[in-house]
Amino acid sequence: MGLEITLAAEANVSEVALNVAANGGNVQWRATDASKPSGGELIAESTMSSETILKAAEPVRTSTIIIWFNQLPVNGAGENRIELLEIEVR
Repeated sequence: MGLEITLAAEANVSEVALNVAANGGNVQWRATDASKPSGGELIAESTMSSETILKAAEPVRTSTIIIWFNQLPVNGAGENRIELLEIEVR
């Protein structure tokens, strides 16, 4: 499952912060587009926690950010589920 974030204008992006209501799973920030969200260059990757930071080695000049959840966390009810509360692009 993935999300495409379209910025108002092209910008240098260093980090994408995700506020998530579960722990575990895996998320990736990829340099691609919605037509092939699991493709393209892997910018950053992390296991999820309440505040997950995806940090680029070097700032990325872009107008589109793809967040790809290649493994969902498990919530308190034992369900594979992503509860994304907030996204911050820095």
